[in-house]
Amino acid sequence: MKAIVVTKEGSAAEAFEFQDIPKPSPSANQVLIKVSHFGLNYADIMARKGLYNDRPPLPCVLGYEVVGEVEAVGENAKRYEVGDLVLGFTQFGGYAEYAVADYRGVVQLAHGTNREEATALATQYCTAWFSACHMINLHKGDRVLVHAAAGGVVFDELSHTIL
Repeated sequence: MKAIVVTKEGSAAEAFEFQDIPKPSPSANQVLIKVSHFGLNYADIMARKGLYNDRPPLPCVLGYEVVGEVEAVGENAKRYEVGDLVLGFTQFGGYAEYAVADYRGVVQLAHGTNREEATALATQYCTAWFSACHMINLHKGDRVLVHAAAGGVVFDELSHTIL
């Protein structure tokens, strides 16, 4: 399968290569997703630059979230069926034609869901929601100053374009 692999630290032009790598197989708690869209997050940029402690050793495939269709399910992931449209947290491995995700980090989407918007629900939306609702405990009537609104990018695997 095709994947965008980080082979060395540095700028995007220097660090990434398109490569053929083995297609992953789901473990008992995973689903295999045929990726149509994946997110590009600040954590990915930091990982590419060598500044993210959780990054796997090089060479590696980055990508925290994907949207696509389930292609296979592990023995404990029976809540999903082949063909389901899903959003999945992959932690790494999302910049590829196929990715695996723990079934507990996957949510089924209705067919016809806007895949670009759904991709932004994972890391970007969840980070904002967690920060607002749990870290600072916002309540109705509170005022918030948003001083930046940037960061999330969605890549369309089918057309190889950034949306």
